[in-house]
Amino acid sequence: MTNSLEERLKTHSSAFDGLLSLIPAKYYYDDATQDQWQQKKKTKKEAAEDKRAKLDPENASSADTYNNGGASAKDVMDNKAKTAKKVSLPKASSPSDHSDEEVINGKAGLVFDDEGDVHEAKQEEKLKSQKLQQKSKPQKKQLSEEEKQEKEKKRLELKEKLASKIQILREKRRAPGTKNAGPLKSREQILAERKKKQELKRQEKLKRKREEDEAEFVEGGNADEDKSEGEDKSEGEDKSDDENDDMLFGNIVFKDGTRVTSDLSKLRNGIAQNKKKGPANNDIKAHLVRLENKKRKLASMTPKSRPR
Repeated sequence: MTNSLEERLKTHSSAFDGLLSLIPAKYYYDDATQDQWQQKKKTKKEAAEDKRAKLDPENASSADTYNNGGASAKDVMDNKAKTAKKVSLPKASSPSDHSDEEVINGKAGLVFDDEGDVHEAKQEEKLKSQKLQQKSKPQKKQLSEEEKQEKEKKRLELKEKLASKIQILREKRRAPGTKNAGPLKSREQILAERKKKQELKRQEKLKRKREEDEAEFVEGGNADEDKSEGEDKSEGEDKSDDENDDMLFGNIVFKDGTRVTSDLSKLRNGIAQNKKKGPANNDIKAHLVRLENKKRKLASMTPKSRPR
């Protein structure tokens, strides 16, 4: 049985070697890539020499993993077996070795019991390791009372800033427990919130319109106020003592365009009546164009039709 097993193993080994001899080494082993960035392009002469070397059977005896040439995987394996170092098998342990198991790596003090556990005969190693650990720990700097108070003060300030930032973010997302209401869930809440926003927009629009009307009154009534100041000066002086309150009234406009001041004390002409035809006083270009048109019109008229 043993002979037949050995023979079968040999036949299998020879069959495997035959397969390896058919496989080129470059397809079985990796190419040499450790210095490929340093390689230069081969000339035509060098390429022809390499091609001839692949066909030379003598190169198979020196083929290796990185310089396989045209050798097969079997040749490379045989060359490796020739140059390989012999492996030394570990020797069996003798009874005399057990007597030295207390001394390991030149240090005495570790004793192995029957169960394989390690015991320390002396506590010197333990004390030394504790001292080394204490030395390795960085010693904290001792702070004075003023430095401690300053550090605590900075910590409290940072804590307050963080709390305020968190509170602002919670109010923005309407978290429960904040001043703003929680997230709108029901249809009634959504409608009430929408109505509230519309009311705020309406109030802002009315306020903006009132300010624009007041500005228009001031611009349109400057000229009328200058005229009416002289006429109503005596009446204004008599009523000045009774009109010390700061009450203002809305915009009152009559059909003829006359407006009432906000304190209901004077009347102003409408803005439409104060507007004059023609360009503004500071529009010089428009005045020049108007003057040119007037001259052109006069030149086209007959002497009789011209105004005197």
